[in-house]
Parts: sequence; C-alpha cells; structure tokens
Amino acid sequence: MKKIPLIFLLIAVFFLVSSSTDAKPNHTPRDGDRLHPGIASSRSLILSVCDSSRTVLLDPSAVSFADDLDAYTYIDNDTISYVQFATKHRFLLQGDTLSYIGYENRATYFHLDSAANVAHFPLKDGGTVRDKWSGSMLQYGSMILKRTVGISSSQAEAGWTLTDGTDTLRNAVRLKWTLDMAYADPDSVNASMPVSIASDIISDMQVNVKAMLSERLLTERTIWFSEDARYPVLTDSRVSRIVFSDGGESADTIPRSMLAIHYPPSFQYSDTGEDYVAENPDAKSTGNLYGEYGQGDNDRGTSLKVGDPELSGNTIAFTLSSPSGTRTATVTLFTDSGIRLTESMEVAVGPVAQRYSLDVPAGWKGVMLLRVEVGEESYTRKVIL
Repeated sequence: MKKIPLIFLLIAVFFLVSSSTDAKPNHTPRDGDRLHPGIASSRSLILSVCDSSRTVLLDPSAVSFADDLDAYTYIDNDTISYVQFATKHRFLLQGDTLSYIGYENRATYFHLDSAANVAHFPLKDGGTVRDKWSGSMLQYGSMILKRTVGISSSQAEAGWTLTDGTDTLRNAVRLKWTLDMAYADPDSVNASMPVSIASDIISDMQVNVKAMLSERLLTERTIWFSEDARYPVLTDSRVSRIVFSDGGESADTIPRSMLAIHYPPSFQYSDTGEDYVAENPDAKSTGNLYGEYGQGDNDRGTSLKVGDPELSGNTIAFTLSSPSGTRTATVTLFTDSGIRLTESMEVAVGPVAQRYSLDVPAGWKGVMLLRVEVGEESYTRKVIL
C-alpha cells in the first residue's frame, strides 16, 4: 500500500471562516445572498486584542476584496450552508441552537455522525456550549479517516469594541468557537489487532500510527457580531497542529493557517441589496473601495429640504422643511463606513423650516453621515467632529 505522508491530511483542515446566525430576523442568513467579505491575514488585519478591556484594534487597509472570493449562503429548512473558496460548511439552526454538521469541497467530504452544538441564540455574555463529536472523512471519494473524534466548545462575551482608531463599533458580541479533532479514535487501534496493522494502518492508510495518535488538529474561530449587521463583522480563523512529546513536556502548537475576514455593516448592506447610503451597490470590487460611502451630499428625493449640519460640542443641529406638506422623517447618525452611532429618531417635518438636533456618542470623533429618510427618499449630509 502506498505511503501517505502526514501533511496529506492537513489539506483537509477547516481553514474557512464559518457563517453564524442570530435568532433575530436581521441576523438570519438569507437564501442566495452573494457576499463580498474582505479577506486578510489575521496578523495584518487584527493588530491587537485586549481581553481585559474587550477591545480589538484593526487595520482595514490590510483587507483585500476580489470577485473570485465571493461567498454564498443557502438556507434549506433548518440547514444553513456557507460556501467560500469552493468549500461548503453546513450548519443546523433548530430553535435557538446552532450546530455544525461538517464540510465538503471537490476533494474532501467531512461529515459528523451527529451535529455538534456551537452556540445558543441570542448570544448572552458568559454563555458556554461544549459538545463531543465523532465523524469520518473521505478524500476523492475514498475513505481517508473512518473515525475521527473531538470536542466542540464555544463561549460568548458581550461588550466588545472594534476600532481602527477613527471609526468605532461598540457593543459587539464575541463568540470563541474551537473544534478539536483527533486524527483517529484511539479505541479504533488497539492491542488486539495484528502487530502489522496496529503499527502501520489507520483507516486505509499506511502511516506512523504512534505519531498520528499523538497529534491533534485544533481549529479556532473568533467571531464578532454586531446588532446592526446581518453577518459577522469580524472573524479570525486559525488552524493548528498540536504535537505531544514522549517526554511528557508541554504540547507544541504549530500554526497551519491564519485567515481573517472584515465585513463592515455598510458592505453587507451593499452586497445584500439593503444599501442605504452607498452610491453604487452593484459596483465591481476595486481594492478597498467596494461598498464605500460617497463623500458628498447624497440626496435621493425632492420632498424635503435639509440644511447643512452645524456642530456645537457633541451636538449636531440641522434644519428640515417639507414644501409639499407635513411629512414624517427618520433621522439617524452613521460613521462614514456605515456603523450606526444613534438610534433612529422620527420627527414631524412641515412647510416651515424647524431646527432639530442629535447628540454624538461620547468619545467618538471622525467623519459622520447624517441620514434623513422619508418614504422611499433619502438625504445624506457629512459632519466632521
């Protein structure tokens, strides 16, 4: 039988960032959504993560966008499939529980015997989920591992802040999910087997059984959710080999891949057809410009007259009038990248210009977009604090 090196197994690692969902309607993935998440090296995009202050410092300039990295989401009853890099990950959403089933691509099919619980929604601070799993793996249609085992565990933490030093997203929830995997179930290789088999074969492969049984594969996904975004806004995905030594020393973790995805709410709205500020949601990606907001006034209507905003301390004042009669308008403040800074405020607008105001959240500085909506019309004004 042909020898198959250990590195062959690592082709089948779970390097792809997984999709997750919240029980709230605005977080539920939709059938056929075509997404353009930004891809980057974990170390380049995520500059630092401070657990004590629950703060992440980002460098969005490290993110790249490309049409050939499109992601797709499909929903079939309670099954959610997330496809990217020609690999499909499958999840189950039953009630408030999200579970993982496995993945497949043109080379590999990894299937869990039963779904492993990942998270309970809505995510609550301190919530933990732990589940044992077993499964099997096929490579090019042939069984490569007849039985694999491992542990799935996750923990949710609320109150996270994501910032690049200018734009800041607050009150995000972090979900840390780890999928630990043994290449083979130790119980499947035992002393009752013939010596030649016990020492040489796992499943249908000739390998160093002792080495294989002493290693594990660890996939760690850290996912940040925002109330204002349908899909996770930031994901850090890392795959490592855990190698144990014969001398009883501490295990050595060897990184195999590191991938991060940055997907701001504004980019999601453009991709899913819910764009509320971006000028051209159907534009092809060019560098980091896909889905970015226009820098000037952006008026899509004639019913209202919106005066230029005036800034006094942390308060933005502006005038509104409706020459055609009394209308109800909705006013919201966003960052220039689409992060919502204030709750939407409804105001009655009449023929006579009236003065209104919004308070900027404490501690926030940078470029802001004042958004006024009435019916199908919208108006945008830029403010710099």
